[in-house]
Amino acid sequence: MLKFLRRFLGPDKRDLRREVVVARPSLTISEIEVRGGAKLTLEEDDFVLVVGPNNVGKSALLRDIKYATEHDLRGRFVTNMKIVKRGSPLDFKLFVDQYFEEAVYKDDGRRSLASYGALFKRPTNPEEAWRNEREGLGDIFCNLIETGERLSGSDAPRSFDPRAEPPKHPIHLMYLDTELEGLISDHFRAAFGEDLILYRMGGDRLPLYVGTRPELAEGDDLTSADYVKEVHRTAVPLSEQGDGVRSYATILTHAFGSIAASVLLLDEPEAFLHPPQARLLAETLSSSNLSVRQFFVATHSADVLTGLLTSQSRNVKIVKLGRSSGQLSFHVLDKARTAAIARDPLLKYSGVLGAVFHRRTFVCEGDSDCLFYNAILDIPSVRSNAARDALFIHAGGKHRLPQLMAALKTLDVHFDVICDIDVLRDEGLLEKVVLEAGGDWNSIEKTWRAFSADVNGTKKDIPDDIIVTTLQTLADEAAVAGGVDDKLRTRIRQATTPMSLWEEIKEGGAQAIPAGQASERFRILKEKLSTWGVWIVPVGTLEGFCKSVPGKTGWVQRVLESKALETDEELGQAREFVSAIWAAGPRSEHANNDARTKQELLPVLEPEIRDEEEDERLRRRKASYPPPEWRPFRPSGWTSSNRPIRRG
Repeated sequence: MLKFLRRFLGPDKRDLRREVVVARPSLTISEIEVRGGAKLTLEEDDFVLVVGPNNVGKSALLRDIKYATEHDLRGRFVTNMKIVKRGSPLDFKLFVDQYFEEAVYKDDGRRSLASYGALFKRPTNPEEAWRNEREGLGDIFCNLIETGERLSGSDAPRSFDPRAEPPKHPIHLMYLDTELEGLISDHFRAAFGEDLILYRMGGDRLPLYVGTRPELAEGDDLTSADYVKEVHRTAVPLSEQGDGVRSYATILTHAFGSIAASVLLLDEPEAFLHPPQARLLAETLSSSNLSVRQFFVATHSADVLTGLLTSQSRNVKIVKLGRSSGQLSFHVLDKARTAAIARDPLLKYSGVLGAVFHRRTFVCEGDSDCLFYNAILDIPSVRSNAARDALFIHAGGKHRLPQLMAALKTLDVHFDVICDIDVLRDEGLLEKVVLEAGGDWNSIEKTWRAFSADVNGTKKDIPDDIIVTTLQTLADEAAVAGGVDDKLRTRIRQATTPMSLWEEIKEGGAQAIPAGQASERFRILKEKLSTWGVWIVPVGTLEGFCKSVPGKTGWVQRVLESKALETDEELGQAREFVSAIWAAGPRSEHANNDARTKQELLPVLEPEIRDEEEDERLRRRKASYPPPEWRPFRPSGWTSSNRPIRRG
């Protein structure tokens, strides 16, 4: 028997089903430092999503990470990187002995070891190489899939003899393991509705086909003539498919079929893909049990973000890159906060994380507000004909505004907040909004208290005709109900109680505020809040911009259908309001001037985050090496290779 077969099958040459399992060593990254001194701390199972504008350095960062796993040298942005190795030098030696073959450099004749995706450059003493800081190890443990490589990454590799040489390509692993082929095919079918089939009779190549997988007849195997004929009839070569299909296949095969890589770097997975498939791909990668431990993905796609939230993985960390004078900065939404957003339906489906792809973000109380202000901003004159790079998102109510603002601020998103005038009624809410906007509550607290006293100290009697009409209506309800219950009694009491001025202010806006000191204090509050990006609706609520359209439910739709937004005289105040917000420009200080600690900010999101972080720390403390056993390779002659692939 050949040396490799002895490694693969063990010393008993007669037992072809004997499996030798070697503990899989791994290399992961614990810290990345970039020019300017910013540091990104990582855990070994992090799924890191890297976002940021064009030319900020996302792709360059991935290339630097790849380079730094191989060399103790500085890259374009990365100045230092700490790595963590799991496994002993002996584990690494046994791993190299089993999965690598000897090779020869063509340039200088030096002998080396080669396998899929790796050319190990220090073969004479693997144990010593493992003890070394990192020289050459990145070739084995870190795989970078750049955009340009994805169209060819699933091309048919050369056939190989599994009894004489190790696999050199993910498709080789699919050849050895039909369960792996079935897993990859199932994920491919979820995206495109067709199977990904390994064609085993391609001569010196192992191509992939796309189509309907034939059923195996009794007595047939994957190389039987009838089965091969059916593959030709029901499927076509992957090489004849579009760019999106081939790119998707490349990502799946490399993510699920890696021999050694414990760090996978993926640049712009959404390239070539239809948006729903980009979303599904992100969901698949973040929720599946991949062969890699640490995943870095650079993206411009809100669909990829949505897919990550849909997966509800607890390992997703979102990193927004900033760049100034050649230096990078990191703004991190940690795993606990990302998971909190994924669990909250209103935040999850509000598109909050999509704000990282826009220059301006406007936070509103409800979806109707977003729809109306979005339509007004579409008028070229409102934004002075400037490019419209803006996103409107809603919090699902004014009391959820601070939670949404906290998430945006963590990611260094430049946002403005549009609030109904009654936000000034609630001290606790207003204080939270001011703090999350980067403002100084102490500087306006005294003015707010004086204004609140002015408004709350003023009561307005209800007109007699309204009291009479209301009481008649309530009397009719009591007659139908056969008596007066507690709810009806409360409504009768309210019908004759003087109105709070706040109710009138909410309906009439700033014009309903009494003249004099109250009006002046409102002006001071409004102007100060606007400097922090908090904008008070001057007419009270959204509906105050166009009172000729009655009602609240469906108001926005009726306005958009019946009014000329650009020229309607009644909507002039709405145009002026939105134009003033746009003209103020983005405010970068929102995310940077908050000196509060993480523990002070956490309650704004969800209290149970602390419990989740403690659970995670306990889980990691219990985890010990070695990691789960690595799936052994199976030679093509082994019984399982001839079983049909069955979907679970």
